[in-house]
Order: sequence, then structure tokens, then C-alpha cells
Amino acid sequence: MGAVLSIATTYAKTGSAFVLPSAMSKAGVVAMTKSLAAEWGPAGIRLNAVGPGPFPTEGAWSRLSPPGMDLEEQMEQRVPLRRLGEPEELANLAVFRT
Repeated sequence: MGAVLSIATTYAKTGSAFVLPSAMSKAGVVAMTKSLAAEWGPAGIRLNAVGPGPFPTEGAWSRLSPPGMDLEEQMEQRVPLRRLGEPEELANLAVFRT
């Protein structure tokens, strides 16, 4: 028996400004994971995808936050806990799901 974990994103379903290429590719990852789960699940292979919310990384923030815009504060207001994710939280989720 095995397990496969895919990483998607919340905006693969909801959409969001300035993330079209990423949203398209992550929506494909979600569709792939669902299709493979239907195909391989009966053989005991688990396939899961997680869609984490925002994690402040230099790469993401430099591309998404125009000068003068406080992206972090805006993102925090959209998250029920009113805070952004920590890398170890995603790591713990990935380990738990596999």
C-alpha cells in the first residue's frame, strides 16, 4: 500500500487576482489527484491533495504585492485565524496525510 501527496492551493477553486498561471496548474493537480485516486484507490494506493492558504515567502510576496500595498495584512484578513501559515504547519500536515 502506498500514498501520494499533491500540493495545490486554495485559489485553484476560487481564483484570485495575479495568479492565473499558478491557479491553472494547481487546478490541474487537483483534477489529476482526484482521477488517480479513482483509478488507484481500489488497489490500496491513497492519493491526497492539500490546498494550504497563504504562506509568506519572498517569491510569492515579491510577485503578488505591488509597491505600497500591504499584502500580508490583506491576506490575514481573509484567513479565519487572522494569521498566515508557518512552514512547519504545512510540513506537519504533509507528514500526517501520507
